[in-house]
Amino acid sequence: MAKRYLPLASNCPPPPSPADVLYVTPVPDARGRTCSNCVLYSGRNRCSIHGPTVHVTPSMVCGYHVFGAPSAPVFEDIDYVLPELSGLVDAPPSGTRCGNCMYIEYDDERRADICMAVAQEAVPGQSWLPAKVDEFGCCSRWTHR
Repeated sequence: MAKRYLPLASNCPPPPSPADVLYVTPVPDARGRTCSNCVLYSGRNRCSIHGPTVHVTPSMVCGYHVFGAPSAPVFEDIDYVLPELSGLVDAPPSGTRCGNCMYIEYDDERRADICMAVAQEAVPGQSWLPAKVDEFGCCSRWTHR
């Protein structure tokens, strides 16, 4: 695919880089991210970082997702993360992933290919190149389509 630079508005900075939006590669089993496949989830509608008073279901997800089997205890003596700061939301059945994000564009074979919300390369004040992403990757700019 040829590089496709997009023009910037005269006073607009380029979109953030993949590192700036915490882009993560696909989980090993190619599912989307949900609490049901996060090590911080206790498996009892609780999460170790959100604390015992926040009801967290297996179909939710937040920005602190760490892939693995749910197993974490709910800690008693830590400062918990507020759901509105962690981004805790109900995820779609397929979890969060680039392939179901509103910013994804597809290549000729209908595979998720580039992200229109993240810059791979930018020429300040002139143009930017959308980041190449994996259909099963995800970042903090994920917005369900």
